[in-house]
Amino acid sequence: GRLCQLHVSAAGALEIVRQVGGKGFMFTVGDRMTADEAEEYLALLAREDRGAARR
Repeated sequence: GRLCQLHVSAAGALEIVRQVGGKGFMFTVGDRMTADEAEEYLALLAREDRGAARR
């Protein structure tokens, strides 16, 4: 498969994942995050992914 690399904000990456999914994308998030913020962001993505799997 091919990989599409995008340079986006965290909000932009989240919107892309919500609209088209995250497979096939490599996101370079330009926002600076603390380790705690990054963990929270990844946890949010995981929760949304689990929610989508239930549909």
